[in-house]
Amino acid sequence: MPSTVTQRPIPHRPVHARRLAFDYGPEELPRHYVSGDLAMSHIVSMLSSVFPEGEDFFVHSVRNFRDQITDPELRSQVAGFIGQEAMHGRGHREFNDRLDKMGYPTRLVDRITGMGLRLAEKVLPKSVQLAITAALED
Repeated sequence: MPSTVTQRPIPHRPVHARRLAFDYGPEELPRHYVSGDLAMSHIVSMLSSVFPEGEDFFVHSVRNFRDQITDPELRSQVAGFIGQEAMHGRGHREFNDRLDKMGYPTRLVDRITGMGLRLAEKVLPKSVQLAITAALED
């Protein structure tokens, strides 16, 4: 039995590009910067190191469908999402550069993440890429 998709109005939820700011000032950052916790500092560093390429993947997956969007509210939300992800990627890159200088392997993890996501963009259908983005952003 075929299913029908009912089009619902897009609720007004403005998405604004917010600058991502880490609460670590310009002074020297302690090696274990998350409350002196070695494990949490490494976990946060590794999470941060996958974000720049991940944010780029999210932007690419949404841009693949941007021209098909006819609803003005959704178009506005998509534009805000793209701007927000670009800002977040920049913020994480800046923070990751700082972590790299402290000895965390953020550049290596960033490169490996980028290689994996570029491969995913080549082999996965665009709809799957968008589904991955929606799942990870939820």
